Amino acid sequence: MKRILLLVIVMAFAVSCNHPQALLDRMESLADDVVERAEDYTEEDWEWALEEFEDITSKYEKEMHSFTEEETLQFSKAMGRYSGVVAKYGLEAFKGQLDQLESIFEAFGDGFDDTFDDVEDALDEIF
Repeated sequence: MKRILLLVIVMAFAVSCNHPQALLDRMESLADDVVERAEDYTEEDWEWALEEFEDITSKYEKEMHSFTEEETLQFSKAMGRYSGVVAKYGLEAFKGQLDQLESIFEAFGDGFDDTFDDVEDALDEIF
């Protein structure tokens, strides 16, 4: 009897995880978390958020026919909030990489110029 009760509970939980409101709640919770804590996210946090987003959206694609129009709009809004923060922090990280590349290219250019200064001096001595 306990096994049957446990099986019923597990099945009810599995069904509720695919219910539109459960997916909507997960998406809104993820969006809220990313919006509120993005500044403090580590690389592992971003990886977790991406995996969670992919899991939620793949389930949404399978269940979207059971969403009402209002639930679809709410889900889309939460996806937009999540995506906006990801884009913002992605751009900031990209800008940091560009800044780093700029200093690397400056150093490369300085080294390149120094080499030509030496070549120019050598040519002046020859001619």
